[in-house]
Amino acid sequence: MYHYRNFFFILGLVLYVFLFAGYINYSYLKDKEAILKDVDKELYNTAINLPLILPNGFHHKNMNALDYTKEQNLKQIKKLSKFVESTRLEYIYSIIFKDGKFYFSASSATKDELTFTNNISYSFDLFDRDEDSNVLKDIFDEGKPYYYNAYVDNKSFRRILLPMKAADSSRFMIGADMRTALVDKSYGNAIRELFYFLLPIFLLMLVYLIIGVYFHVRLEKIVQERTKEIQAFNLVDTLTGLPNRKSLIKSLAEDSHVHLAILNANGFQIVNDLYGNQIGDKLIVEMARSLELFIKDTDLKLYKLHADEFALLALCDMRQFDFLVLVERIIAQLHEKIYVINENKMSVLVSVGVASMVEVPLISATVALKEARKRNKKIYLYESHLDMATEIAHNQKVISEIHTAIKEEKIYPYFQPIYDVKKAKIVKYESLMRMEKADGTVEAPQYFLDIAHQSKLYNKLSVMMLQEVLKKAKSHPDKNFSFNLSAVDIEDSVMAEQILSILKRADINKQLTLEILETEGFRSYKTLAVFIAEVKSYGVEVAIDDFGSGYSNFAEIVELDVDYLKIDGSLVKKVILDTHYEHIVTAIIKFAHSLGLKTIAEFVEDESLAERLMEMGVDMLQGYYVGRPQISCLDE
Repeated sequence: MYHYRNFFFILGLVLYVFLFAGYINYSYLKDKEAILKDVDKELYNTAINLPLILPNGFHHKNMNALDYTKEQNLKQIKKLSKFVESTRLEYIYSIIFKDGKFYFSASSATKDELTFTNNISYSFDLFDRDEDSNVLKDIFDEGKPYYYNAYVDNKSFRRILLPMKAADSSRFMIGADMRTALVDKSYGNAIRELFYFLLPIFLLMLVYLIIGVYFHVRLEKIVQERTKEIQAFNLVDTLTGLPNRKSLIKSLAEDSHVHLAILNANGFQIVNDLYGNQIGDKLIVEMARSLELFIKDTDLKLYKLHADEFALLALCDMRQFDFLVLVERIIAQLHEKIYVINENKMSVLVSVGVASMVEVPLISATVALKEARKRNKKIYLYESHLDMATEIAHNQKVISEIHTAIKEEKIYPYFQPIYDVKKAKIVKYESLMRMEKADGTVEAPQYFLDIAHQSKLYNKLSVMMLQEVLKKAKSHPDKNFSFNLSAVDIEDSVMAEQILSILKRADINKQLTLEILETEGFRSYKTLAVFIAEVKSYGVEVAIDDFGSGYSNFAEIVELDVDYLKIDGSLVKKVILDTHYEHIVTAIIKFAHSLGLKTIAEFVEDESLAERLMEMGVDMLQGYYVGRPQISCLDE
């Protein structure tokens, strides 16, 4: 009887083990399927952002063998790698198909790969990740996202391949890899913990069966509670306590027909650079508290995105007009707010991109935000196809007006005086481009210059302006003039040669100053240094324009043989209103004087600002307080 009892005990124990193991395996497979769905969704939502990071026409250039240098490649790799650091991805990359093979177009790299510069995938490296070329070609042609498990260098990844088509019709695929080791490790830990948990139950099954069942049920409940806590934590920004980007993406997945506004703090990097990240973080927290207060008693929901960005979300039952009015009111309140952090007074200006009732609101709002910053607008609404058609018609009209102005020689300069503080007099005039239309209206560059760039008419306008300025200088040998160029103009070898040729023949003796504007993405400082050296040999002085605007490179300026730093007007205007802008301008003045350079402050619009700038040590003043742009010099 005793043996039978042992037999049934052992048999019952074995059956219990198999049944319990089967149940655990079923639960794991079910959870694993849900985890893979979440992973695939995260892969897609992250990979779809890659085209927003790469420059316009990037794949078109690669497809046409207009490849980048290794240094430019490495810069693009670092940019993608920095993006990947803010995600759970291991890699993100794009692939192009050419001559029957697949090649990398752009790729991120891990920290170790960047440190030791090995195993980095550059543009036009063969995509040799063990995939069958025919399978890749099928995915490429089908045009649908493809998910699968991949194994590279003894590492396991979950991968997405996402065929895309750029605005210029070039086709490419986005790839993104996420390590699955953490999921596998979690499963191993769960099995190990289960074994240690079951061991005493197996030994005392008959006595403690009820207690064992109780603890099992209790453990399941604890696991579920902890899982919910972890999931909730992953959806919250740790700095502000607000719902984060993942939470926003989750909300948009439930209902994408919404009104969405993305707010970005202008020039926030300056705060971090001047005061440190700790003060910057405190300012972000204060902004979050202000926004929470401003949206109280509204139907808006606030999210904290990466860095210095926030999002406001409203469901579709709110009218677009009401949403825009609400957002504009919040912007106005935010701009009026003065923050005091560690005895420093600070204010925040924001740019806002809005998407309303579109299929992909997050991407559309991001595009609108870029457009707002590009057009220097507080708020910009994502444009529909009808809006684009209107803009195209407007652009064609302006292009026609530019052609007419060039033909009739109606492109000419207006002159704004620049006042020397020590000499107490006007010492030069900045030449500002104007275009006269057929009806006699005179337009500033904001009306036509961007369109001129797009239509390849910009070089003609610049050459005409330079020739008009030189004529003015020749007829007024007692006056000095300045002429604007962007660093991109100098990077254009054809444009640079035209400018140098004109200056070489002009025979100028320090009557002309070239004001060179650094632009985002410019890195050819060697080219710039050579250009500056040559123009100075013709008797031309050189100024760096809009210094402090965000693109200025202090280290490179030290190496350039320039004469003036022209302080960006967006900083100058806030000197009296905000102490941290006063500190920034003071730092620029000291930096310039340490190099033996003179400083010019732009946008000086009243006497109190002029007096404060003079106290701070600025050498020259320019703005409406000194004089407005006019078609002639002051004493003509």
